[in-house]
Amino acid sequence: MKGYSLGMLFITTLTILSLSSHAAYCQTSADTVIIDQLYARSKTFWYTNRDSSIFYLKQVEKLSGKQNYARGNGYASYGLGWHEVILFKRFQYLTKALEWFEKSNDSLGKAVALTQIGEIYFVLGEEEKFKEYTLRSLKIQKQVNDYGGIALCYINLGRHFQTRRMYEDALENYKEALDYRQKDGRQQGIAYAQVNIADVYLETDNYEESLNFAKEANANFLFSKDAAGIIWSELIIGYSYLHLNKIDSA
Repeated sequence: MKGYSLGMLFITTLTILSLSSHAAYCQTSADTVIIDQLYARSKTFWYTNRDSSIFYLKQVEKLSGKQNYARGNGYASYGLGWHEVILFKRFQYLTKALEWFEKSNDSLGKAVALTQIGEIYFVLGEEEKFKEYTLRSLKIQKQVNDYGGIALCYINLGRHFQTRRMYEDALENYKEALDYRQKDGRQQGIAYAQVNIADVYLETDNYEESLNFAKEANANFLFSKDAAGIIWSELIIGYSYLHLNKIDSA
Protein backbone atom coordinates (compact mmCIF):
# COMPACT_ATOMS: atom_id res chain seq x y z
CA MET A 1 0.00 0.00 0.00
CA LYS A 2 1.81 3.08 -1.27
CA GLY A 3 2.64 5.69 1.37
CA TYR A 4 1.45 3.54 4.29
CA SER A 5 3.92 1.77 6.58
CA LEU A 6 3.06 -1.38 8.50
CA GLY A 7 3.87 0.57 11.64
CA MET A 8 1.25 3.21 10.83
CA LEU A 9 -1.35 0.53 10.08
CA PHE A 10 -0.52 -1.20 13.36
CA ILE A 11 -0.74 2.02 15.37
CA THR A 12 -4.04 2.95 13.74
CA THR A 13 -5.49 -0.47 14.50
CA LEU A 14 -4.41 -0.22 18.15
CA THR A 15 -5.85 3.31 18.36
CA ILE A 16 -9.24 2.21 17.07
CA LEU A 17 -9.32 -0.89 19.29
CA SER A 18 -8.27 0.97 22.43
CA LEU A 19 -10.71 3.81 21.89
CA SER A 20 -13.58 1.43 21.22
CA SER A 21 -12.85 -1.02 24.01
CA HIS A 22 -15.60 0.45 26.22
CA ALA A 23 -18.24 0.38 23.50
CA ALA A 24 -19.74 -3.04 22.87
CA TYR A 25 -21.61 -1.85 19.80
CA CYS A 26 -21.30 1.15 17.49
CA GLN A 27 -24.23 2.94 19.07
CA THR A 28 -22.80 5.28 21.74
CA SER A 29 -21.13 8.67 22.00
CA ALA A 30 -17.82 6.83 22.44
CA ASP A 31 -17.91 6.05 18.72
CA THR A 32 -18.08 9.71 17.74
CA VAL A 33 -15.10 10.33 20.03
CA ILE A 34 -13.15 7.74 18.03
CA ILE A 35 -14.08 9.48 14.80
CA ASP A 36 -13.21 12.92 16.16
CA GLN A 37 -9.81 11.67 17.31
CA LEU A 38 -9.08 10.01 13.98
CA TYR A 39 -9.91 13.30 12.25
CA ALA A 40 -7.61 15.17 14.63
CA ARG A 41 -4.92 12.62 13.82
CA SER A 42 -5.40 13.22 10.09
CA LYS A 43 -4.91 16.97 10.58
CA THR A 44 -1.48 16.45 12.13
CA PHE A 45 -0.35 15.22 8.70
CA TRP A 46 -2.09 17.84 6.49
CA TYR A 47 1.06 19.80 5.71
CA THR A 48 3.65 17.07 6.11
CA ASN A 49 2.31 13.76 4.78
CA ARG A 50 -0.66 13.86 2.42
CA ASP A 51 -0.94 10.06 2.13
CA SER A 52 -1.07 9.57 5.90
CA SER A 53 -3.66 12.32 6.28
CA ILE A 54 -5.86 10.79 3.59
CA PHE A 55 -5.47 7.37 5.20
CA TYR A 56 -7.01 8.65 8.44
CA LEU A 57 -9.68 10.63 6.59
CA LYS A 58 -10.79 7.46 4.85
CA GLN A 59 -11.19 5.84 8.28
CA VAL A 60 -13.28 8.82 9.37
CA GLU A 61 -15.39 8.51 6.21
CA LYS A 62 -15.92 4.77 6.71
CA LEU A 63 -16.85 4.96 10.40
CA SER A 64 -19.01 8.07 10.00
CA GLY A 65 -20.96 6.37 7.22
CA LYS A 66 -21.65 3.37 9.46
CA GLN A 67 -22.72 5.63 12.33
CA ASN A 68 -24.63 8.13 10.19
CA TYR A 69 -22.54 10.73 12.02
CA ALA A 70 -23.18 13.93 10.06
CA ARG A 71 -20.36 15.94 11.58
CA GLY A 72 -17.88 13.13 10.93
CA ASN A 73 -19.05 12.87 7.34
CA GLY A 74 -18.48 16.61 7.08
CA TYR A 75 -14.97 16.23 8.47
CA ALA A 76 -14.15 13.52 5.93
CA SER A 77 -15.56 15.42 2.95
CA TYR A 78 -13.86 18.64 3.99
CA GLY A 79 -10.50 17.01 4.56
CA LEU A 80 -10.57 15.04 1.33
CA GLY A 81 -11.62 18.19 -0.52
CA TRP A 82 -8.80 20.15 1.08
CA HIS A 83 -6.29 17.62 -0.29
CA GLU A 84 -7.91 17.25 -3.73
CA VAL A 85 -5.95 18.94 -6.53
CA ILE A 86 -8.56 18.57 -9.29
CA LEU A 87 -10.77 21.63 -8.93
CA PHE A 88 -14.19 20.19 -9.80
CA LYS A 89 -13.61 17.19 -7.49
CA ARG A 90 -12.55 19.54 -4.72
CA PHE A 91 -15.71 21.54 -5.27
CA GLN A 92 -17.81 18.37 -5.00
CA TYR A 93 -16.17 17.34 -1.73
CA LEU A 94 -16.56 20.80 -0.21
CA THR A 95 -20.21 21.26 -1.20
CA LYS A 96 -20.93 17.83 0.30
CA ALA A 97 -19.05 18.87 3.46
CA LEU A 98 -21.19 22.01 3.66
CA GLU A 99 -24.35 19.90 3.44
CA TRP A 100 -23.15 17.64 6.27
CA PHE A 101 -22.14 20.58 8.48
CA GLU A 102 -25.50 22.23 7.91
CA LYS A 103 -27.23 18.97 8.82
CA SER A 104 -25.19 18.70 12.04
CA ASN A 105 -25.55 22.44 12.80
CA ASP A 106 -21.76 22.80 13.00
CA SER A 107 -21.25 26.56 12.63
CA LEU A 108 -17.46 26.51 12.37
CA GLY A 109 -17.57 23.62 9.91
CA LYS A 110 -20.02 25.55 7.73
CA ALA A 111 -17.80 28.62 7.84
CA VAL A 112 -14.59 26.90 6.77
CA ALA A 113 -16.40 25.06 3.97
CA LEU A 114 -17.94 28.31 2.76
CA THR A 115 -14.51 29.97 2.74
CA GLN A 116 -12.99 27.17 0.67
CA ILE A 117 -15.89 27.13 -1.81
CA GLY A 118 -15.57 30.91 -2.10
CA GLU A 119 -11.89 30.50 -2.97
CA ILE A 120 -12.82 28.12 -5.79
CA TYR A 121 -15.26 30.68 -7.19
CA PHE A 122 -12.46 33.26 -6.97
CA VAL A 123 -10.20 31.05 -9.10
CA LEU A 124 -13.04 30.55 -11.58
CA GLY A 125 -13.59 34.31 -11.79
CA GLU A 126 -17.18 34.11 -10.54
CA GLU A 127 -17.12 37.36 -8.59
CA GLU A 128 -20.64 37.39 -7.18
CA LYS A 129 -20.48 33.77 -6.00
CA PHE A 130 -17.08 34.42 -4.44
CA LYS A 131 -18.38 37.39 -2.46
CA GLU A 132 -21.58 35.58 -1.48
CA TYR A 133 -19.79 32.59 0.02
CA THR A 134 -17.00 34.63 1.60
CA LEU A 135 -19.41 37.06 3.26
CA ARG A 136 -21.58 34.18 4.50
CA SER A 137 -18.48 32.65 6.06
CA LEU A 138 -17.38 35.98 7.54
CA LYS A 139 -20.75 36.43 9.25
CA ILE A 140 -20.51 33.01 10.91
CA GLN A 141 -16.84 33.44 11.83
CA LYS A 142 -17.69 36.65 13.66
CA GLN A 143 -20.52 34.93 15.51
CA VAL A 144 -18.16 32.24 16.82
CA ASN A 145 -15.20 34.65 17.32
CA ASP A 146 -12.80 32.64 15.16
CA TYR A 147 -10.13 35.31 14.63
CA GLY A 148 -8.10 33.23 12.20
CA GLY A 149 -11.16 32.47 10.08
CA ILE A 150 -12.24 36.11 10.10
CA ALA A 151 -8.77 37.19 9.01
CA LEU A 152 -8.74 34.69 6.13
CA CYS A 153 -12.05 36.05 4.83
CA TYR A 154 -10.65 39.59 4.88
CA ILE A 155 -7.45 38.41 3.14
CA ASN A 156 -9.52 36.81 0.38
CA LEU A 157 -11.64 39.93 -0.02
CA GLY A 158 -8.48 42.03 -0.13
CA ARG A 159 -7.07 39.89 -2.94
CA HIS A 160 -10.33 40.21 -4.82
CA PHE A 161 -10.14 44.01 -4.68
CA GLN A 162 -6.41 44.09 -5.39
CA THR A 163 -6.79 42.07 -8.60
CA ARG A 164 -9.33 44.67 -9.72
CA ARG A 165 -6.98 47.52 -8.76
CA MET A 166 -9.41 48.75 -6.14
CA TYR A 167 -6.51 49.49 -3.85
CA GLU A 168 -8.25 51.43 -1.08
CA ASP A 169 -10.74 48.59 -0.62
CA ALA A 170 -7.90 46.07 -0.75
CA LEU A 171 -5.95 47.89 1.97
CA GLU A 172 -9.02 48.25 4.14
CA ASN A 173 -9.60 44.50 4.05
CA TYR A 174 -5.95 43.56 4.53
CA LYS A 175 -5.70 45.88 7.54
CA GLU A 176 -8.83 44.30 9.01
CA ALA A 177 -7.13 40.94 8.49
CA LEU A 178 -4.01 42.21 10.26
CA ASP A 179 -6.05 43.37 13.26
CA TYR A 180 -7.62 39.93 13.65
CA ARG A 181 -4.33 38.12 13.03
CA GLN A 182 -2.78 40.15 15.84
CA LYS A 183 -5.65 39.14 18.11
CA ASP A 184 -5.11 35.53 17.03
CA GLY A 185 -1.42 35.90 17.88
CA ARG A 186 0.13 33.55 15.32
CA GLN A 187 3.13 35.19 13.68
CA GLN A 188 2.81 33.38 10.37
CA GLY A 189 -0.74 34.68 9.97
CA ILE A 190 0.36 38.19 10.98
CA ALA A 191 3.13 38.00 8.39
CA TYR A 192 0.76 37.13 5.53
CA ALA A 193 -1.46 40.09 6.38
CA GLN A 194 1.57 42.36 6.50
CA VAL A 195 3.06 41.15 3.22
CA ASN A 196 -0.26 41.61 1.41
CA ILE A 197 -0.41 45.19 2.67
CA ALA A 198 3.19 45.69 1.53
CA ASP A 199 2.29 44.30 -1.90
CA VAL A 200 -0.50 46.86 -2.35
CA TYR A 201 1.80 49.71 -1.32
CA LEU A 202 4.38 48.47 -3.82
CA GLU A 203 1.79 48.42 -6.61
CA THR A 204 0.69 51.95 -5.74
CA ASP A 205 4.27 53.33 -5.63
CA ASN A 206 4.23 53.96 -1.88
CA TYR A 207 7.68 52.48 -1.39
CA GLU A 208 8.37 53.64 2.17
CA GLU A 209 5.24 51.88 3.39
CA SER A 210 5.87 48.79 1.27
CA LEU A 211 9.37 48.59 2.73
CA ASN A 212 8.18 48.98 6.34
CA PHE A 213 5.44 46.35 6.11
CA ALA A 214 7.64 43.94 4.12
CA LYS A 215 10.39 44.18 6.75
CA GLU A 216 7.92 43.41 9.54
CA ALA A 217 6.51 40.52 7.52
CA ASN A 218 9.98 39.17 6.80
CA ALA A 219 10.85 39.08 10.50
CA ASN A 220 7.68 37.12 11.24
CA PHE A 221 8.24 34.75 8.31
CA LEU A 222 11.79 34.09 9.52
CA PHE A 223 10.46 33.32 13.00
CA SER A 224 7.87 30.88 11.61
CA LYS A 225 10.34 29.42 9.06
CA ASP A 226 7.98 30.01 6.14
CA ALA A 227 10.24 29.77 3.07
CA ALA A 228 7.67 31.04 0.55
CA GLY A 229 6.82 34.00 2.76
CA ILE A 230 10.48 34.84 3.28
CA ILE A 231 11.05 34.95 -0.48
CA TRP A 232 7.91 37.03 -1.12
CA SER A 233 8.75 39.61 1.55
CA GLU A 234 12.40 39.84 0.48
CA LEU A 235 11.36 40.49 -3.12
CA ILE A 236 9.19 43.39 -1.97
CA ILE A 237 12.02 44.70 0.21
CA GLY A 238 14.40 44.58 -2.75
CA TYR A 239 12.02 46.32 -5.17
CA SER A 240 11.22 48.97 -2.54
CA TYR A 241 14.89 49.75 -1.96
CA LEU A 242 15.44 49.86 -5.70
CA HIS A 243 12.69 52.43 -6.22
CA LEU A 244 13.92 54.45 -3.25
CA ASN A 245 17.38 54.53 -4.87
CA LYS A 246 18.85 52.58 -1.97
CA ILE A 247 20.40 49.88 -4.11
CA ASP A 248 23.16 49.13 -1.59
CA SER A 249 20.54 48.25 1.03
CA ALA A 250 18.71 45.95 -1.41
